[in-house]
Amino acid sequence: MITRREFLILGGGALAAPFLGCGGSIGGAGVTAVVRSTVRWTLRTADADLAGAIVRIATNATVARRQAQAGVFQQLGLGIVEGRVEDSSGTTLAGLSVGAFDEAGGAVGPIVYRGASGTLEPSLSATTSDGGFMILNVPPGRYLLRVTAGGNGFFPFSVTADGAAVVELVAQTGIPLFVQHSGATRNGSGTLEPSVTLRALGVGAPFPVVSDATGAFGPLLLPANGELVYRLSKAGFIDTYTFLRYGMTSISQDLQVFTTAERDAAAFKPASISIDPAKGIVSGIVRTSAGAPLAGAAVAASSGTVVYSDAGGSADDALTATTASGEFTVFNCVPGPVALAASAAGLSAGLPVEAVAGAIMLVPDALRLTAAAALTVALSGTTTDLDAAPVGGVSFSIAGVGTAVSGADGAFSIAGLPSHARLVLSSPA
Repeated sequence: MITRREFLILGGGALAAPFLGCGGSIGGAGVTAVVRSTVRWTLRTADADLAGAIVRIATNATVARRQAQAGVFQQLGLGIVEGRVEDSSGTTLAGLSVGAFDEAGGAVGPIVYRGASGTLEPSLSATTSDGGFMILNVPPGRYLLRVTAGGNGFFPFSVTADGAAVVELVAQTGIPLFVQHSGATRNGSGTLEPSVTLRALGVGAPFPVVSDATGAFGPLLLPANGELVYRLSKAGFIDTYTFLRYGMTSISQDLQVFTTAERDAAAFKPASISIDPAKGIVSGIVRTSAGAPLAGAAVAASSGTVVYSDAGGSADDALTATTASGEFTVFNCVPGPVALAASAAGLSAGLPVEAVAGAIMLVPDALRLTAAAALTVALSGTTTDLDAAPVGGVSFSIAGVGTAVSGADGAFSIAGLPSHARLVLSSPA
């Protein structure tokens, strides 16, 4: 099954007002809008097809109504976040407060919650049974969305100028609010590297912190149960990011930072690859559901060139699947979300991560393959406006999979989605 049935595209811009939305044009059922900026939203899949999905389009008029409901004017050049707080089964959660935080831990906003009827109500301070919220006037950049009261859960995302991010914040109640992370900083060769500055995206104090003379750091307090991105930096090194997914127990994991020489060494980069400094690198390990490195897995990425490593961890561009090391690297990724999809016999997983220009993103543990009845699934449904009237001619794409355009009646279908994946959808295609 696909666990979420409803998605949202925010439209606008035709009337020269600072509305947000997807680029290109949409029209149908008496609704026409020229809209701008790419909108991205997320979709979680399991291992069966889903029919009846709804992709909602917010036209100029509907975005204007939301601004009026919120009592906030959305400024030109800034982004917007639309989301719901849900548990792992997709049930909306009431009574939780959320916040979006920049890399230094500073809050952005304002945040307006939706009432039980679905309208924005500025007087609310937490989610209702609708589970929904909107964050307006978000500067372009990378952020951490997290529950700040009533439960726990967090999710990294990015926003573009005049763009929108549509997110599903999976949360839990009655769990520890924090876990501890201890480890050491190492260079790209695996040797302990002292005096490295660590930042955790969206987390304020105690960050930034610096590893000691032996490379050790921690224990550091992190919000429990979610996904987090570290950024490691040091003079003479490339900014190196690490994507972590963890639960409610303490973390013991070292973090790496690379020099240019280590990035370009034959053990990491084969001679056939030329580095584009305007693009990014994503490197990770494919693992079993129990966490062991997995051999024989094929990795696909929505941008860039995939190279696998041999059993000793050295890059080999002749390989066509992971070896006993489970290691792979994607070179020259377009900055922004990159969809990773990995599959092996009867196993599948997918994960979006962020590629950063001139930097390396490490994914040491999060790409874990799950047994799947089907390695690919299909999604079909209808594009509508917020009043449920069909809207035809809407184009959208799923990174690494393909594109779809809804017909005159709003109907669409797209196949070949990896199962057990969280995917990035964008409009226009």
